[in-house]
Amino acid sequence: MMFLLSTIRKDDQKRKKFIFLISWITSVFSLVLDKYLLIFTFFYYLHHYIFFSFSQYRTKVICPYAKKFVSIFQPRKN
Repeated sequence: MMFLLSTIRKDDQKRKKFIFLISWITSVFSLVLDKYLLIFTFFYYLHHYIFFSFSQYRTKVICPYAKKFVSIFQPRKN
């Protein structure tokens, strides 16, 4: 971005302000997007951790049907 600003003539301040504004907007947008992606990823892995820990290791305590539900997704034994 600094290279773009340095290539513009000194008398062309409108273009310089426009490039600065566009770069500022895209950087703010990327920060916001990164924040939401981080939150989404956290909850996604938290959901999978809770689901697998409750369904595979605590089937007798939590839910008697969880073992049957998990067995659907496991490969068959010959």
